[in-house]
Order: sequence, then C-alpha cells, then structure tokens
Amino acid sequence: MFDHILDILKAHRKHCALCFFDMHFHASCADSVILSQSSKHTGKLNTIRITLVTNVDCLDAAPHAFINETIVSITGLIGSATPSSSKLAVGGPGAAIFGGTGAWYQNSGTLMLKIAAGHKISAGSAIDLTLPLVNPARGCQSPRLFTYVAAVCARVGSDTNGSLVMPARYIDVDLATALDEPGSVAGDSAPLFVRSPSFVVRKISQSNPVAGAVNIITLTLIANVDLSSTTVLTLRGLAPTSTPSSPRTLLAGGYSVSPQLGSGTGTYNFYGDTWTSNDRGSTWLQVSNGTGASWSAREGFALALVNSSIFLAGGWGGGGAGYLQDVWVTIDVGHSWQLVTSAAPWPPRGYFEMVRHHLNCIYDMLIVVKRKALG
Repeated sequence: MFDHILDILKAHRKHCALCFFDMHFHASCADSVILSQSSKHTGKLNTIRITLVTNVDCLDAAPHAFINETIVSITGLIGSATPSSSKLAVGGPGAAIFGGTGAWYQNSGTLMLKIAAGHKISAGSAIDLTLPLVNPARGCQSPRLFTYVAAVCARVGSDTNGSLVMPARYIDVDLATALDEPGSVAGDSAPLFVRSPSFVVRKISQSNPVAGAVNIITLTLIANVDLSSTTVLTLRGLAPTSTPSSPRTLLAGGYSVSPQLGSGTGTYNFYGDTWTSNDRGSTWLQVSNGTGASWSAREGFALALVNSSIFLAGGWGGGGAGYLQDVWVTIDVGHSWQLVTSAAPWPPRGYFEMVRHHLNCIYDMLIVVKRKALG
C-alpha cells in the first residue's frame, strides 16, 4: 500500500527529491481523525464524512520556497465503485482549503488532498470534509484506514529521492452511531460498511384461529435497503386455506409490423417484454422490459404453467436470430426470468405447444410437441 502511494507522489514531482516532515495527527487525541458515512446500502451514493485535526500547522507552498506542496492523504477506502479521478469533488466547510477537489485512486482507496495556495491547516483546528463515494455492490465490512501528512520538497538540480519518513496513523471510525433510518444499529456509520439486502424486521400474526372464520394475516417487514415500486415480495407457505387464488394474467413477447400490413413494405418489431393483469385484463402493469438478464425478443414461443412457475421455450427470434431452443422460467409472474438451458435437446422451433404432464403425483414434466415449422 505504501509503495503504491510513494509511486504516486514520485510521479507527481518528477526530478525532485522527496522529503517527508514528521507531521502527524495528535496521538493524545482519540478523535483527531474520524470517518463516518451516510448510507449502508449496496451500490448507493454514499457521503463519507471526514473530521481531521493536526498537531502542527500544515502550510501551502507559497510562503516556503523549499516546499512544493503539502498533501494530506487518507488511504484504505477499498471497495468503492467510484472510478479513479484526478479531481474528485470534495465538500464540507473545509473543502476550500484543498481547492474543492482531491486526487482519488480507486484500487488503493486513496484520497490525496493538496493544500491550496493561500490556505493552511492550523494546529488543533478541526477540518470537516465530505467525500462522495459509491458503495460496493455487495455487503462488506468497513476497511482499516490510515492517514498521513507529507511535504513534497524540491532540491534544485537533483534527480535523486531524498529520505522518506511516513508517520502513518490509523484512523478512528465511527462505531457507535446508528444511521437515521429504520433497522439501523450502532456501527452502521463506519465508512464503506455495507449490509447485504435483507429484512431486519420480519413479523407475521393472525386475527382469528377459528376454523372456517375470516382471518386477517398481518405481515410486518422492514428492509435494510430501499425498495422501489417495482419490487415484488413473495410470501410462501400460507396453506392450506379456503381462500381461492386471485386470477393473474401474463402477456409476453410477440411482434408488430410498422406500417400495418397491406400498406406496403413493413418493419417487423419483436418484443421481449412482460406484462401482468390482476383484474382480468382491465389494467396492465409492465414488470419486465426485455433487457438485461432475460429472454430475447421473439414470437411463436410456448408457455406452460407448472405449479407456481411459468416456463417459456423456443420461438422465432427477431434480428435474424431464427428458430430458438432455449428455456426460461419465472417464479414471480414475469418480474424476473432465469435461464434453464440455452440449448434444449429438441431441435430449434417456433409456433408449437407446450403442456404440463403430471406423473405419479410427484414429478411435473414438460412435453414439447412440434406443431408447425416455417421456412
């Protein structure tokens, strides 16, 4: 880690010798450097809050001909999805001291802040900064962080490096504060501490245990991540019950011709979207737009309902894909699809039928019957 940072500093001042003054963060002050965060959610934009105090004055280059620049570095913020940038914006009351930007190196998680001309950090004064970083895509613990102050000096006519003294100090992270949101606990404010998506509160109860009576099931859930309007929650196991299933209709794929047939040469538009209706077709909700990890746009495919799963197979693909032989399944009525196989053992085909066959009350099997092959 240190070697990487040294390489950065050396490249920053070519043909200069580097010397590091023993400027460090006050050892007797436990909160001399504190980092905390605003969000513990995967993939979300997070505001890292930084408070630092030095034990000596840290000056810019202007008053001292032998100092090219003074750099405050924080390293170890590993895991952020924010790409490297030579001018990453920093905020907060102390941002002007560093010209409002810092050099960010994603691989090492290093932020390098250069004191701007005409500014300084006075010994014992608290400097508050904010740093926007995108959280990791999966849950992780807060990394171990450290910081140091370096004065980069030039020796006229020298091409060699001078002595290097790097008094690094580990940073105190906020392990006591809970974020201001449901389900947050102490320690969630630690920088780049990210929780994997889950429900921190899961409660279910009923209003009436009498057989045959109307029963109100109350479900209480609190998630540790934001849930959007397209999020589908599935509760299983509420069986047996006398309440019949509510009807749900699924529409998927197909094609259209623009302009309409009969008006000249048309353009075929194939679809890979999925729509559902809970009111016998009066209203429809698009639950998949056919992009991402889903089946490709097509027509002439087959659908089959097996228990609570819906299988989609084959068809004629748009964009010159021709006949297909892949199989997909959804367990949430088309909100998401999983690939079962990209090449089923039967030949590619379209415009066929697929039905459910119940065997020995144990296995559900899919029987594919070729009905029509188009040239």
